[in-house]
This record gives sequence, structure tokens and C-alpha cells, in this order.
Amino acid sequence: MPERTTAIIPASALPPEIRAKLGDHPFPGARYRVTVEPAEAKDDDKLAALRDHLRSALAQADGGDLLDEDDVFADLQKKYPDPDA
Repeated sequence: MPERTTAIIPASALPPEIRAKLGDHPFPGARYRVTVEPAEAKDDDKLAALRDHLRSALAQADGGDLLDEDDVFADLQKKYPDPDA
């Protein structure tokens, strides 16, 4: 199943709730390009998931499950050496 699909359809084939959002009624024979794609999670859902993730990360930090920053930077420098050095 495609993630997104687009079609051109006559205004008369649009669902009433969509036609109502068009404001002035479309003139007879009007056609619209319609794209249908899965809806993304609402912003509130995304924010709640982020807060849950942060709570979990803070609990890990409070429990002492941390990385030493010098070790992290040393690993990064090994993995991604400075090309200008």
C-alpha cells in the first residue's frame, strides 16, 4: 500500500465535510487534486512521547547510568577524525 496517493476528482465526489471547508460552493464541473496519506500522530501525542522518553532518561541518570564525557568525546574523535588536524 502506498504511503501517499494523489487523484483528481470532481467536486461532486468530495465528502460533504471537505466540500464545506471550501467556503463558497465549487462551481459545477470543478475538479480538485486530492492527496491522501496516513495521518501523523498529533502534536500532543508526540509531546507526551517525548516527555516519557525524558522521564526515562532522567531516571537512568539519577540511577547513575551515565557515560563519562571524556570517554564519549574520545570515541567520537576516533570514529570521526578531524580532517584538518
